Parts: sequence; structure tokens; C-alpha cells
Amino acid sequence: MKRLSLLAGILALLFLLTACIPPLALPDDPDIEHARAACADLQPQHAHTTCIIEQATATINPDICRLLGIAVDDMCLQAVYEAADDPTICGQLYLKGVISTCRVYYADPNHTPGLFTPTPWPISVEAEAIMAVGQPRSHAAYYSPNGKWRAEVIIYDCVTVADEGEMSYEQLKLISTSNGKETIFYEQLINCGGLGAFGLEGRGWSDDSQMFDFSDAREGVPDGMGDWQPSVYRFEVATRRVERLDSMEELGTVAYVLDGDIWLKRLPDGEAQRITEDGVNHSPTWSYSGQRLAFRKLDSQLWVYSLAENQATAVESGAPVNFFAWSPTEDRLALNIGSGVTHLRLWAAEKAESTILLTPDPNAQPRRPTWSKDGEWLAYEWSRYDPAAKKLFEEIRILSANGGEPTTLLSADMLEQGSLQIGGWSPQGDQLLFWYGPRPIDSFLPDAIDLMLLPVDPTSTLAPRLDSGDISWWFIGDIASAPPASAYGSQNAVAVTAGGGPPWTNKRIALANQALTPGDQVAIQPAWSPDGESLAYSGMPDPGEVDLESGEEALWQRRIWLIDSDGESDPWPITADPAYRDEYPQWSTDGTRVLFARVDTKNEASLWLLPTVGGAAELLVPKISLIHPPSHSLQQIEWQKSFDWYR
Repeated sequence: MKRLSLLAGILALLFLLTACIPPLALPDDPDIEHARAACADLQPQHAHTTCIIEQATATINPDICRLLGIAVDDMCLQAVYEAADDPTICGQLYLKGVISTCRVYYADPNHTPGLFTPTPWPISVEAEAIMAVGQPRSHAAYYSPNGKWRAEVIIYDCVTVADEGEMSYEQLKLISTSNGKETIFYEQLINCGGLGAFGLEGRGWSDDSQMFDFSDAREGVPDGMGDWQPSVYRFEVATRRVERLDSMEELGTVAYVLDGDIWLKRLPDGEAQRITEDGVNHSPTWSYSGQRLAFRKLDSQLWVYSLAENQATAVESGAPVNFFAWSPTEDRLALNIGSGVTHLRLWAAEKAESTILLTPDPNAQPRRPTWSKDGEWLAYEWSRYDPAAKKLFEEIRILSANGGEPTTLLSADMLEQGSLQIGGWSPQGDQLLFWYGPRPIDSFLPDAIDLMLLPVDPTSTLAPRLDSGDISWWFIGDIASAPPASAYGSQNAVAVTAGGGPPWTNKRIALANQALTPGDQVAIQPAWSPDGESLAYSGMPDPGEVDLESGEEALWQRRIWLIDSDGESDPWPITADPAYRDEYPQWSTDGTRVLFARVDTKNEASLWLLPTVGGAAELLVPKISLIHPPSHSLQQIEWQKSFDWYR
């Protein structure tokens, strides 16, 4: 996904800046007064901003941009000079910086119109023939709740078109009620002698007047179809984008915690289903097939819910499970189980039976079994006491998921050399990521330790090496392996959160020893797009070294950002509502949407979905429980304990 400079810039500023920024001095201009009246009281803020930019581009009057706050009006001016398609407009701009960019723009012989200059709908030859002899009539009009827009179905009745027989033609137009400006955003050619479903029909506006839903099948039924529902489309005013809503139906299922119970919801608008009732559950985790859900009951018990059977079963009869992980290729769990002397087991969900994978050792403890990408191997940590040497060693081992003898890949004297902790497998499955740092003393963890890469082949001559510099311990879950089939996946690329110190400063998204995000931004929680071309993350301005109270306050500026993984463009935000703190972005399988979590000023959390190319965020789950509120552990929220998304 490559950033379109004007689109991304406008979206960034539509969301980022609010009405609290003072406007520039306004000249006495009737166009300005008209724009002020046309856009008055539009909410949310990005709708007001969009309206002002459209007014400015419609009249090619850059002074209308003065109605916007500073740092927003420069993007408005850019939209105006691109809409003008006239280099003399540069001399009419009131910001020196934009004047220079305007001149650079027109110096490029390949410059193109801006976002807010609507490209005329391409009228087909048949439609032109119908319009030349037919008379348009209004079939239906649909007014937006704010009264600023009218969506109207225009029909040209059947006429004879050469070589095509009798045909009719319909349009859907967006019409500004303030100045009558029209934009065609959908059309339909209809064979008057044919069968099937046809005709445009409005389904209604969104409450914020930014979305209009419509159908392309007002009457009739497709030939041979029995139980059939017409397709529904959504038109977005700000971007002039039309999307078929059928494509939004395959968004999977989210499992979430609410008041200690586990709930399931099909996205985007399925009915929520409660699957526990005792109020002591957390950490829902989907299986490979999406037909089973593992979750914690209390702190140590593990249960698995079967969607097919609509019931939950205690794993290992409720014995303490210290760590669990689903196989990436089948519904099978790797378990670190027991108290005191622990051991590794594999639990087959189909039979609800387990087998011992590793014989217990009274002098050793296995930890964190981690599946390889192909589900054939498990890596795990092995803490071993050597009675003869009277030393404690930490090792990283691998073991076949089918059993057999383990192989030790790395060993360290814990007291003298430090601790080892597995971070996951590389995209190609030939290396392990692990942290290597000082031994924790009195439960204190250093705020930054090294992340290393370790070859899985024990015969390899490659030594463990540093991947991306200091990795903050507080963000130890912030490792994102590139999709294996992508270009970056083939290079074993891993995105991480790098940097030490408190969570409100000195954090960056790093890739291949290079920081992707700018130094004046605190960036965490990287997430790859399915094609590997982009990353989403949670970012905020870096306040620097401030006290605890100021630092915690700064965290409420976290927003969801996107950046190209090649690092050749600046990042841009896709959320900016000041009423929320936005975190933990996750991509839909088609790469067109990002699901993310929000926390409001009352510490109440919710789940939202947002198109990556612009548009309003959609509330999916109005409330989920935070297992640890933001006041816990230096404001870090363990989102994995609150919800999981199967898609």
C-alpha cells in the first residue's frame, strides 16, 4: 500500500487537529461568509474540515481556507491550487511554504488533480446516447441529517439505442443544498427487455451525514435465484468512495472479556453471545480453525470452548497451566503445566486428550513453548540447575512436535551471563528471536534489553546477533514478523518496538536495524499489512523526559498511524479523536481495514474498525473490560488478555 500524498495528508490533518486551534485573520469576502454558513455546526470535526475544503475548491478561493486552524489550512490550500489547474494561483496563496510547494507542483509536467476536485464520472457511449434523446426525471431524493446534502436518483427512461435495443439509464448524484453543486457517484445502464434485478434506490444516511447507503436492485429478482438479497453499497462523502457492503460481512469473529465473562461477536454487526457466566475469565485465544477458543479461568486454569458443541471443557481437568500456545496449523495446544516441577504437554482439542512431550526433570523447568510457522517444531526455554557446578543455566531448546530428543541451541550461566527469553520465530522459520540481558533481581526488569537472532540449525556457523538495538522490556510483546510470502517476509524481516525508558518517550518502530518512525514520535505495537507493504502502529508526540504525571497524561495522545514498510514516506494518522486513546491495531485479511482498541477518559475500553483509505471509524464492541487498567504497570494495557480477533 503506497501512500497517496494528498489523500493521506488530508486524512492526517482532518483527524489530527481540532477546532481549538485559532483561525487566521479573515478578509471581508462573501465566499468566506457563504462557506462559513454552509459548514456551520458540522460534526465530527473532520466533516467540518471536509466541507470547508470543498467550498474552497469549488470556488477556487484560497482565502476560504482561513476558516480552518493553522496547520490544517495548508492542506486546504494544496487542494485549492491542485483544483485550479492554473499556475498563477500560486501567487494568490497566503502561506509562503505552500506557495513554494505550489510552484514545485506546477513545475512537474505530470501533476494530477487533487482529491477534492471530483473527477467527472466517465459516461459510457450508451449512456450518452440515452441522455441525448431522453429527459431526466427525479425518482427519489434523500436528504442528509444535517441538511447539507441531497442524494438523488435520476432516471432516463427507455429509448432505442443503435445496435443495443431499448435501454434506460440511472444515476445517483450527490447535491450540495447550499450551492447546488452536483457530483455523480454511481450509475446503471439497464436493458429494458431483459430480466433480473435493476434500479438504484437509497437505503439511508449515517447519523453524521458522512455515509449514504444504497442498492443497485430496486426491483426484480435475478433469473433463477430463490432466496436472494440485493447488494448494498456505501458512498462516503469526504472521499467520494463507493464500497460494496457485502465485502464487510467476512470480517470474522471477535472474542472479548466483559465483566469477567467471555463474549463472542460476528463482525461487523452480529449478535453478541455470552459463553461464560462465573465472572472469572480472561485471555481469550482463538485456535487455528476458529472453531475453538481457549481462555483463562482465574489465574491458572485453562478452558477451551467449542463453537460446534456450544460448551467449554477444562484442559487437564483444571490443573495449573502456566503457558499455552495454539499450533498454527491445527487445533492442538502446547502446554507448560504443573506447579513445582512443570512439564510440557500437547493437548489435542478434537479428542480433549494430552500427551507428555517432555519428561519432567526435578532440576529443570521448561517455559514458553513456541510453535514454528509450519507447526512441526516447538522452541522453549529451559532453566536448568547443575548440582555439580552449583550453577543455574538458561537454555533455548527446540523439540519436534512429534516427540523425540530436544536440541539445545544456546546456553548461558544465568548469574554470570544473564537471562534468555524467546520472542518468536523468524518469518521463514530458520531463526529464533530472543532477548538476552541481565538477570532480573528482586522482580526488577531492566527497561531495555537486547533482542537477538539465533539460527535454528544447530550445525550453523552463524553466531547469535543483535537485530534492532535496545528493545524496551515493557514492550516485550511488540514483535511483528513480516508475512512470510511478502518481500519483507522472504528477507526474514521483523518489526519491533525499540528504545528504553518510560513508555511515553524514546520508542520507535524499527526494521532491519533502521528506525521507520520519526524521532519526535513515540511509536509502539507494530502490525504488518497482509501484503507486507505497510505497518500500522500506535503513535504519539514525544514529550521528552517529563515527570510521571505529565508522562501519563501524554499517553492519551496515542493514535493509530500507518507507514510504508520501505520507509520512503512519512507516517500518517488514521485516527485522531481527542476523546480517546487508540492502541493495538490489527489488519483485516484483505488489508482494507484496521481493527483497534480505544480507551476513554473514564478508563472504559471499546473496539472499533476503520477503513485504511479514509472514512469514519465504526464502533464494533461498545465496551470490553481491561484486565489491568492503564494505571497498572506504567500505563501499559495487556490487550491480549481482553480480546482476540479470528479472521
